[in-house]
Order: sequence, then structure tokens, then C-alpha cells
Amino acid sequence: GPKECVDFARQMVQEFIDDVEAADAEAAASRASSVEENVFVDELDLSFRREIWPQFEEPGGPTDCEIFIRGLPPECDEEDLYAFLSSINCADVTEILMLRRSGKLKGAAYVMFGCNGSAVMARRSLHGSPTSMLAVRGQDAEVDEESFIHAHFSESERLAKGPSSVYGKSVLGLILGAKGGNMQAMAEQAGARNVVFT
Repeated sequence: GPKECVDFARQMVQEFIDDVEAADAEAAASRASSVEENVFVDELDLSFRREIWPQFEEPGGPTDCEIFIRGLPPECDEEDLYAFLSSINCADVTEILMLRRSGKLKGAAYVMFGCNGSAVMARRSLHGSPTSMLAVRGQDAEVDEESFIHAHFSESERLAKGPSSVYGKSVLGLILGAKGGNMQAMAEQAGARNVVFT
């Protein structure tokens, strides 16, 4: 009768609504797990670069005017880093790029200088220094007293210069690894589904 038809129709509508809600929840979960993030080549711990070409680490080459810094205190921003660099007579900074993830500082930065001499001086002053040296006054965030700042010449800058870099050749293949093996290893370490080298 009509009551059975109405009940059946209600049941079918409810099942349809449940299916749509389940599909929406699954799509939202998929989007949440496929967060995309830009990772710069200098963020990868490719220690072999320094092992193969130790002569390019210190003092770098005349074209090395950019350094990559990792291990900064979590609250250290562009102004704080510039103030520190100015205090060590490295004020010819042309640009500071603080790396962020979802708007939050990652404790890493690229700093471009007007000349190689300033890049060398900044690298020497920063590399191996305790992270607490750059602790921002007035901030409540605690800095691990046993953590250190790592600073090296920017591989991004060197790659962009290609054969005119300090290496005298393109080293993109070495950084990617055989058949992109280094990128695949990095994806696995980060739990990422895909890594795109740009």
C-alpha cells in the first residue's frame, strides 16, 4: 500500500544522503592527506655534496652570494635575522626568504647578499653556532640549548647558474640521483606521495 511506498521512498532517500555524506567525508580525508608543500633543494640533507666537493664549501666561489640557513629558532623572522646579520657587519642583504609551512615558520631561510664576501662572513658566523644565539628577545618560545645552526652556500643558486656556477657544470643529475632515486628517498622520508623537482 501507500504507507509501504512512502517508507520505502524515505529509506531510499536516506541511503542516498548517507552515500553522499560518506563520499564527501572520503573526499575531504583524501584532500587532507594529499597536502602539497614546496621543498627547496637545500632542505634535503644531501651531505654527499660537501663530501664530493669540499673545496667549494669554504670560501665558496666568487659567484656564491646566497646562503641557506637551517636550525633558526621557531620565532625568528626576517626582521630578527636581518638585525643579527647587521650586527655582524653583513648588512648588504638584498633579500631574505623565510621558509614557511602553512604560514608557520620552518626555522630555515635563504639570504642573498650583494657580494660573496658578506655571504662568506655570514656563513662563518652562523654555521655551527648555537640556535640560542638567535633567540628573539621577548619571546616565550624555548630554544633547545643543544641545537645548532647550519649554514651553507645555496645549492638553489648554484643550480640556477648551471655551468657558470662554482662547479663549472650542471650538477642537477647528481642531486636528483640515478633515476630520481634521491627524490624518491626524500618522498618516502617525508611520507609524501610525490615529489616534484622545480
